Amino acid sequence: MPTGALLGLDAVRAAAEGHIDSVRLTTRKPPRGLAGAPHLEGLSLDDLQEPVRVFSGTARGAARGFPANLNIAVALALAGIGPDRTEV
Repeated sequence: MPTGALLGLDAVRAAAEGHIDSVRLTTRKPPRGLAGAPHLEGLSLDDLQEPVRVFSGTARGAARGFPANLNIAVALALAGIGPDRTEV
């Protein structure tokens, strides 16, 4: 799979040949970039003045809640320890 936006995805794939205890992805997006995400349905992002955590969970949950925004979490999960053990 191509590395795309995640620099080092090849390194994660190589590390997964051995043993990885945990994987965590922290990402930041502009509020407008998250508009329409199923996880944020009913939430207004228009008046944010500072960073706000809008999700904490697994890569699988991130893919469901932000299908247009967090495909990188799925790529990381597939290269590493799986979608249910990768934290986002």
